[in-house]
Amino acid sequence: NAEIQDLRLENERLMYELRQRDNMCQRHMQKLDAVRCKNREHNKRYTALQKENKTLRQRIKKLTSEESLRTSLQKSEVSSPSLEHKQRVKAECDTLHELYLNSGAIKRFLDMVKKYGEHYEKLKKRHCNLTACVGKEDDETLKIRMKDVYEDIVVAEKSYHALFESLDI
Repeated sequence: NAEIQDLRLENERLMYELRQRDNMCQRHMQKLDAVRCKNREHNKRYTALQKENKTLRQRIKKLTSEESLRTSLQKSEVSSPSLEHKQRVKAECDTLHELYLNSGAIKRFLDMVKKYGEHYEKLKKRHCNLTACVGKEDDETLKIRMKDVYEDIVVAEKSYHALFESLDI
């Protein structure tokens, strides 16, 4: 009887621990889903930035070709250009200078894109490792891995903001 009572108590204790672990797994899965959602948002933002960058490059190319055409037309004109014409050309040149990225700015921008990609890849790897260890490792290890994933999210987010700010929009 005493042995059966001890086994029942042990069974209840183990069932309680199992429910606790199930609850913890559910919380971890909810957090994991939130991380996945945030990753999708970052991917969408990154794609939008890439499209915007392409559009800006096309606009710069178009304005550059228009400016070179204007310059060649100005050289071919015999009469001196009017003040209004000079002001218009100057305004267009100023716009071109604002839009045109110098090589240093392009390099910094590409470096930021590279860093963002590296942070994102690191985040994906940690996420994969975390997913693989759910149910296989103890709670403390899972907490550490969750903390690492969160820290990687914060770093990727900072990298994203730096990238976005570099566009000077």
